[in-house]
Amino acid sequence: MLFDFRAWVNSEGNMTTLGYYEKNDMQGAVDWVNRFSMGGATALLAAAEEECVGTVIADSPFSDLRSYFLRVCFNSQSFLNTHLRQLFFGYYLLFLV
Repeated sequence: MLFDFRAWVNSEGNMTTLGYYEKNDMQGAVDWVNRFSMGGATALLAAAEEECVGTVIADSPFSDLRSYFLRVCFNSQSFLNTHLRQLFFGYYLLFLV
């Protein structure tokens, strides 16, 4: 995930509060990552195939792809729209069942 605070680079707004409201931006990004990120699992999978990687610190990687797909596909708070849910569910049925 790439993250910009409000009023910086590609984010909306034209004024900063020097951290007062920006902490809310950061908390929102952390919440999003904890619900939907595949970064931790991806880092672990890549590290398993790279001899030069000795340590990985991963925050909340999913441990079971099937459970992750089901949670993301059927979570009403999901970032996925209906069409992507159908696509992911079709993938689940084809390859993960």
